[in-house]
Amino acid sequence: MRDHARTCLDLPPEAGMPEGVLNVVTGDGPGTGQALVDHPLVRKIAFTGSVATGKLVMKRAADRVCPVTAGWAENRPSS
Repeated sequence: MRDHARTCLDLPPEAGMPEGVLNVVTGDGPGTGQALVDHPLVRKIAFTGSVATGKLVMKRAADRVCPVTAGWAENRPSS
């Protein structure tokens, strides 16, 4: 996963996106996520994960009026 993230980060500069606009952060989950959602310099959050965690992210982001884009990736078989 980390090698894939690095490959994705090579593409934006080739498309003319300034350095630092797109960042991929990996970490332990709760601690890393909370630090990012609460940080005043983070101006947009894109999240992919469980519905339960997504709700927590969106609630914390709402407290400081930070926009969130969420994708739900539940680990269960499709019906």
